[in-house]
Amino acid sequence: MLHIYRTHLWNRLSEQEQRFAKRCLDIMEGHLERSVLSRLPYGYQSMLKQSISSEEDDMVPQTQLDNFIFCKAKSNIGAFQLDDMGEEIVDLVAGDLYVLRYKSIKGLVEAGRVELV
Repeated sequence: MLHIYRTHLWNRLSEQEQRFAKRCLDIMEGHLERSVLSRLPYGYQSMLKQSISSEEDDMVPQTQLDNFIFCKAKSNIGAFQLDDMGEEIVDLVAGDLYVLRYKSIKGLVEAGRVELV
């Protein structure tokens, strides 16, 4: 949720999903503050950075592109190449459920042609 909240992906959520995610993030931040962060030395009390010397939010997990995800096509896409060598091709049919590596269909998800389930 932190990764989505801090990127352009936030705008892809519905208003209801944004409210839910924001509430979860607020609860998680409060819990971490009370149980762990307030007990750490100065400079290490952020849930986003390992320390104040960190230039990026290095505690925010990034999307794992090699993970398998469940998805379905919103419309018939037809033959789609899953790998760079063209050895893995799948026929994406509207409404059918697939289990694929996220990196293979990331562009289709971002274009709104495939949705994650």
